[in-house]
Order: sequence, then C-alpha cells, then structure tokens
Amino acid sequence: MLKIIVLGGGPIGVEFAVRAVEKGHQVTLYEKGEIGASMSRWGHIELFSNWTLNVSEWGAKKIGFEPTQEYPTAQEFLDQYLSPLAASLGDIVQTHSEVIGVTREGAIKMQHVGSRSKTGAFRVLIRKDGREFIDHADFLVDASGVYENPANLGIGGLPVINEAQFEDKIQRYEVNAKTDEARYSGKRTLVVGGGFSAITSIIELLKFKKERPSTQISWLVLTPHPYTVIADDSLPERKANCILGNALLSGEKDGVSPFIGFGVSAFAPSDDGAIRVTLENDEESIEIVVDEVVSNVGYRPDLNLLRELQVHLCYAFEGPMNLSASLLSQDSGADCLAQVSPGLETLKSPENDLFILGAKSYGRNSNFLLRLGFEQIETVLDSIK
Repeated sequence: MLKIIVLGGGPIGVEFAVRAVEKGHQVTLYEKGEIGASMSRWGHIELFSNWTLNVSEWGAKKIGFEPTQEYPTAQEFLDQYLSPLAASLGDIVQTHSEVIGVTREGAIKMQHVGSRSKTGAFRVLIRKDGREFIDHADFLVDASGVYENPANLGIGGLPVINEAQFEDKIQRYEVNAKTDEARYSGKRTLVVGGGFSAITSIIELLKFKKERPSTQISWLVLTPHPYTVIADDSLPERKANCILGNALLSGEKDGVSPFIGFGVSAFAPSDDGAIRVTLENDEESIEIVVDEVVSNVGYRPDLNLLRELQVHLCYAFEGPMNLSASLLSQDSGADCLAQVSPGLETLKSPENDLFILGAKSYGRNSNFLLRLGFEQIETVLDSIK
C-alpha cells in the first residue's frame, strides 16, 4: 500500500482517488476550493459528449450511477455525478486546502539529476483554515487542471498594454446569458479567441442581441475559418458550433463584426468610461471602443506547484515533454475523439513517482477528454507495485 496525495478536485483528481482507494492505497485529495469549482464557472454549458463518455466504470459503480446517451450541462455533471462521487470518499477529500508547493525529503531540485529514486518522500506544503502544515506521500498525482489560470490576451501571449488596469472589464471565461444580462445586453463587447470557448460566448451574446438589437458584438480571430467542420461528426453540437462560427466570421450570417488577423496591443480609457482598444497586424493599427472584453484565448498550467521538482515540460505546450511529443505526432485532425492513449512512458516524469494527469497533462493543448483521463488513471495505477 502506498500513501498517495492527489492535487485537484476536478473530474480526474476525484476519479483517480476513487480508483486508487479501490486498489488498496491510502489516499488524500487536496482541493483549494470546492469540488469541481472550475466546472461550475461554465455550468450553464452543455457538454459536447454524452454521459457515457464522461463517467468511469468504477465511478458509476461506486455511486450507482447509470450513464445515458443524454448530454448534460457542466452543472448537471457536477451535481449528479462528480459531487456525489467525491462525497463517497469521505475525509479522503480535503476541500479549501491550498497546496503551496511540493518538494522531496532529503533533496533539493538540483540534486540527484537522473537518479531521483534516491530521494525520500514527497513533502507537500498545504494551507487550510488559516494555518499551514506539511503532509507526506510516496506517490504524487497533479490533476490540478488549467482552467483557473487563463492566458494573457495580448499579442504573442503577453499581457496587453494596460491589461491589468482594466481587469474589471475583462471576462476570462465563457459568457452566461442567464446571469450576465446587465453586463452585456445593449453594450459593446469584444470577444477575443477562435476556439470553442469563444464561439460559446458569441452564442450567448447573440441571445442578448436578439432581445436588444443595440447590443454590439466584435470578434477578433487570427484566421478567417478557425473551425474545422467534420462531415460525419459524432458530436452534433460541436459540428453545429463550427458551422455557425465560420459563417459569422465570413459574413454569411449577420450578428458580429469580425476582425480577422489582428491582435490586441493596448487598452486605454475612453471619455465615456469604456475602453479604447488598439488592434494591430503587420500592416495596420486600428482602434475600436467597447464596454467589455471577453478573453477566450485559452488556459495554461500553473507551473509553480512543481517548481522544486524535476519535471521535463514541453517548451511549446508546457505539458510533460513525452506526452506532448506523442500528441503532436498523432494525426487526429480536428477530431479529439480520434486520439489514442499513448501509454505509461509518455506519462512518466524525471521525478520518480510523480504523474501529471488530466487537462494539466495536455498543458496548453485544449484537446483533452475525460475518456483519455480515465485511461491515464488505469495506466498509472497498473504500474504501481
């Protein structure tokens, strides 16, 4: 039996804890907020995939959950599955417990290069209820995700000039038509990004425009057709969103003012309390005035948690190097469902008995699926002796 510490109370962290306990290990899961806190930020959004692709066999069995072909919202997934599953673990799950950092007993980062098996247990610094303490583990799983660490929205990933000054006018998650009416209805909004978060925000903003035509929506993307439409897509909602996004950006459908090939370079105050936004490309610089900015430019892993450990990260995606290389070599096109689990060797770290799993293992690559996370869990636990 090993003492395992799991960082993160999202789907993969909870699922790993459940499976590890089943296999006889001593487990503690630390979550800095509530279980599934990141999912609750986009709870109004319906998942592209149905229940059967989003729950594990062991998790469903543990709480008597019967997955169907229906498509839950993120909040339904949280309320009906993830929260009950976490509750079934009892005191194993420690919420409102922030992990400050991790190291090894008897060694610092620069020691035992290439031979970290000579080091002692993991030493984890945690803050809970106003006090700090140390916990130890033989085995560490970082499933802390990426969603709480939004990327900067400026050119090349830098902050926009004066970005911090306008933080109260920047939404870094998806717009919610049910709760954000006062913020966006009848206002001028700039959406930045060409992924599925961006088209989700656009769809929500169009609901305001339908009720209140004075609502103005600008959309900044790097390429004219950012969404690849899969002809026989098994996820119909994904296909519909791709078609709509491309149609709006090409002018085939009305509703948004596209800015294609531009980046955001600067913010400045306007006379009416709004934001003057400078957009640039290689040939010109233009200025628009908006009331709100929605930054849907992706998320990135928090690299500070494991800074004192020997971790080999991809220089492009910031996920574990071997896994990132494997993902780049897979020719799955635009269909994330076509990915295959690349195996144990791609999950291993130079730091013995450390595994980065879930969305964080993909770094800035947004193609992670829960199904692949379940395969990661089985692969890792099968390797533990």
